[in-house]
Amino acid sequence: MIGRTLSHFEVIEKLGEGGMGVVYKGRDTQLNRFVALKLLPPDKTADPERRRRFIQEARAASSLNHPNIVTIYEISQADGVDFIAMEFIAGRTLDQLIPRNGMKISEALRIAVPIAGGLARAHAAGIVHRDLKPSNIMVGESGVKILDFGLAKLTEAVSQGSDDAALTAASVVDAVRTGDGTVLGTAAYMSPEQAEGRQVDARTDIFAFGALLYEMLSGRRAFAGSGRQSTLAAVIRDEVAPIPQVPHELEKLIARCLRKDPARRAQHIEDLKLELEELRDESESGVSGTAAPAAPPAARRRWIMGALAGASILAALGLFWKMRSDPPASAAEMKVVVLTSYPGEQQDPALSPDGKQVAFSWNGEKEDNFDIYVKLVDAGAPVRITQNPAADILPAWSPDGRFLVFVRISGGKGGYYVVPALGGPERKMADIPQIPSHRPTPSADWTPDSKSLVIVDTSVDPPSLALVSIGDGTKKRLTVPPAQSFGDFAPSVSPDGKWLVFDRAPNVSVQGWHAVPFVEAASSQPINLFTTSSNNAGIARCPWTTDSREVVCADGSSARRLVRLPVPGPGKPEPILAPIMDAAAPSISRQGGRLAYTHSFFDTNLWRADLKNPKAPAVKFIASPRLEMQPDYSADGTKIAFVSARSGINEVWTADADGSNAVQITSQAVIPTAPRWSPDGKRIAFAQRPGGNVDVYVVDAQGGASRRMTTDPANDASAYWSRDGKWIYFASNRTGRQEVWKMPADGAAREVQVTRNGGWRSRESEDGQILYYQKFDLPGLFRMPVGGGPEERIADVQPPEDWQLAPGAIYFFQRKRANYIVERVDLKTGLTTEALKLPEGTAGGTTNFTVSPDGRWLVFVHVDQSVSELMMIENFR
Repeated sequence: MIGRTLSHFEVIEKLGEGGMGVVYKGRDTQLNRFVALKLLPPDKTADPERRRRFIQEARAASSLNHPNIVTIYEISQADGVDFIAMEFIAGRTLDQLIPRNGMKISEALRIAVPIAGGLARAHAAGIVHRDLKPSNIMVGESGVKILDFGLAKLTEAVSQGSDDAALTAASVVDAVRTGDGTVLGTAAYMSPEQAEGRQVDARTDIFAFGALLYEMLSGRRAFAGSGRQSTLAAVIRDEVAPIPQVPHELEKLIARCLRKDPARRAQHIEDLKLELEELRDESESGVSGTAAPAAPPAARRRWIMGALAGASILAALGLFWKMRSDPPASAAEMKVVVLTSYPGEQQDPALSPDGKQVAFSWNGEKEDNFDIYVKLVDAGAPVRITQNPAADILPAWSPDGRFLVFVRISGGKGGYYVVPALGGPERKMADIPQIPSHRPTPSADWTPDSKSLVIVDTSVDPPSLALVSIGDGTKKRLTVPPAQSFGDFAPSVSPDGKWLVFDRAPNVSVQGWHAVPFVEAASSQPINLFTTSSNNAGIARCPWTTDSREVVCADGSSARRLVRLPVPGPGKPEPILAPIMDAAAPSISRQGGRLAYTHSFFDTNLWRADLKNPKAPAVKFIASPRLEMQPDYSADGTKIAFVSARSGINEVWTADADGSNAVQITSQAVIPTAPRWSPDGKRIAFAQRPGGNVDVYVVDAQGGASRRMTTDPANDASAYWSRDGKWIYFASNRTGRQEVWKMPADGAAREVQVTRNGGWRSRESEDGQILYYQKFDLPGLFRMPVGGGPEERIADVQPPEDWQLAPGAIYFFQRKRANYIVERVDLKTGLTTEALKLPEGTAGGTTNFTVSPDGRWLVFVHVDQSVSELMMIENFR
């Protein structure tokens, strides 16, 4: 479509896609202005109902004339394509602007007021939007605009017999239930009457407006579930959790918008607009309403019951946590505040023993290098403690408050350093001979007397914990992990010196928190406190509560919550302030009742680049407000499989090759990774971790129950099909190191080991005669005959990076400063050439790109939003 001309509109580039159409940027050749062209692909205009709704959008929106509603220029048809030419708005949709912890109140009100004004104009004209949501709000240089009246219901001047009569709300629920791609409305923003199929009016937009305003202020959806049905159930049944530190008047306004009964809900959006304008003016003048008081016991009980009801839905997904039926009185007093919010990334907070200062790692205002900084918790600018060009991370405060220990990393190795807490000469305490690949970064903690450090010793394999004296640097081994484990990491010593908690990972994808008596660490069997599936590259130590009875850990689930673990147990992990998500690296002060943590969030989407036209800019291809990653083209090039968190947790999805018709394939998968198509396109192999260890599964490409293919207690992953579809290759450490194995695709026979000198991610050549593979910890790309024989090293591919086999070539990523370069190895000549440059923000690493079978398109993962800041819980107990 790009490059074509529709009537007098030149199509320039694709902007986005939704259930009602595809949107392109275009140019009006008659008036020489940019426009947005919304159209249905020719193959879909044959559907009379879809075409009717498309025309209805134009007629509804074109009847409105308001600065906060997108202007419709023209509706027409050319070359069999129906399209709408509308105002082109340079800006971003609201869903792209809402931070994970919500907007500032003044900013939210600045955007909410014009939204209310646009809705008021539509309602006065008898038009109900029925699909108000953040992605339908554009914020740009020309102001705030409401988009997409494709679901508008004409409440007046339309007879029931008219061709333009809107579909009933019952059909909305039916469409949601069937998931047939014609969903009218978005479940998370529907009103209860819309979700139940009852008659709707302007008050359904008011409910959606309340949900939108709630999300703007909190950073999370008012109603969320694992899928459409559970989200609708939440809309109909659940009450929203309170938003911390929101003025009482604003909280009451949102509550009136979100009442389940339309008769008790706010009745007119114009009235809400006036209230919001008053709140906005007060906010801008520096006068604000009082914060909402703590919920009384009855209200708190209702909130807990709502949360428990929601937990029953999460339990079906394997993301459940038992919540306390009677939380301690101090829980209501806890509040979350922003600790740092500087440019770049702030991480690894370490609170001083008195809770008045925090040390942390920050890549600085120029975002060029991580160093250690210290700042007062309540005021002041940060003080830079280290200035080495290497990366300085993971600080920990000595119990006497005098020193910091931190880790310095450069060139795949590093060391443990001690520095005075206010800055001064550094002292190297121990070397880190190597930073182990695909494992947590080594860290250190202090003994209670501040005289020794517990470190991760990577000079032994697997890494173990060791005690290092601050005085003379002597080292004593503390733990002896099993030979086939990934070692011991993240040490944390209790304040009373009796216990040592650490992570002993059986493989790359598991957190296994253990406890051992500190003075008997070398001779005692560790107690398993908690095991969870995780990408443990982000694991940090679990700090102790001041009474030495519990530790607080990041749970490693998709929600990334903070949980309490009793030591030495028994007990189950219990969440801290349940709404907290995307949390990592907690730290607890010995005094002052404070807990700090890193709040980080990444929105990754799939982008597409043209290998045949490397100068053409890459474009966003498959996107949502949550993670999209690990794409794989089907053998015929018509489909793409990928992993997405758009349903709330990671699941395997598929889409057409043009990015449309995304469909969820798996349900309740436990951190699925690397989906791979069978040659006939009927099945998908992937890895998941329901039992802690990783195993290979196969699911029908149309969806359904997954079949477990490997059962060995080892780590089996990186599945890939043979060209004839009879075998599934996979990587396993069952021999003690990573090797390539294969098994019959029907599961009828035993697995067979293929490589003998190490192997990891593998692919068969087009003729099925050669096996190409990578090794887990060694650089290089190798090949050998499928039937066995000597191996040959053919390319320089680093272990963390992905590579893909395409017709006559192999493509792989190479990092060049801030960008990735895609390089091409010609399989006939062996020559390596640069294929194209990818934009800054491209994500490298495992399984993060795929090449179409015809060798033209490269689909890759791009980080479109990255947030890393420090938060703090006051009054922590």
